[in-house]
Amino acid sequence: MGSRSFASLRGVGASAPAIGQHLIELYDITTHTTAELVKMKRAESVASVTRPVAQGGPDLASLWYAGVSEAVQKLHSSGVQLALCTSNLRVITSAVLKAGSLDDAFAKRIVQEDIGNERMKPDPTPYIRAVSQSSKARVLRCCAPHTDCVLAQLELVGDDGGHTVAFEDSANGVRSAVGAGIRHVLGVCNNCESHAEAMIAAEQLFTAGAVGTFRTTVDAIEWVLAEMQQSPRGRSKL
Repeated sequence: MGSRSFASLRGVGASAPAIGQHLIELYDITTHTTAELVKMKRAESVASVTRPVAQGGPDLASLWYAGVSEAVQKLHSSGVQLALCTSNLRVITSAVLKAGSLDDAFAKRIVQEDIGNERMKPDPTPYIRAVSQSSKARVLRCCAPHTDCVLAQLELVGDDGGHTVAFEDSANGVRSAVGAGIRHVLGVCNNCESHAEAMIAAEQLFTAGAVGTFRTTVDAIEWVLAEMQQSPRGRSKL
């Protein structure tokens, strides 16, 4: 199944078990259970990302959206502490970050092994875990690869969520952030190939609870940096 048809099945931001169940129902699969499909998919994904390109492995650097790695590096260089929150496995996350030259950029990483299959988005647990593990500093959580989530969170000292900003590219991710008490969730429409698709995606993100949308993650990060510079405390003016 092609990437566009997969996305049309509301796969963007969906958990692996949810996708597996959907495929079983869609194609009337009787030879495997949902758990078996998830296990097979994850095993193949791990084998793929750990295989050298010369031996048929994927070019992981090409999976990054244009400019995102550089934008995250800019945040890191500005002194903002970074933490990542993703539903990908640890080995896959590490491989993709390394390919984007960001393996040392994130002080905290919340991955699939930390939350389990039952607590994935739209459950708020991933965001809650990342917030609880953040130190007392400005924190930007960002998952920027061309995978299942593009999200970030900016948390200020002593903040209870009122000045926390989360960036999400899926309705499930938005619901997860909102459920964790984050009041300013911004949607990004990286997965869209046309303006019409972006408008539809933006409406879905708004419906899920986003308070604003951006066409790309780079646009969103640049906006956050500009807002931080306009305030003596670096506080977003949302």
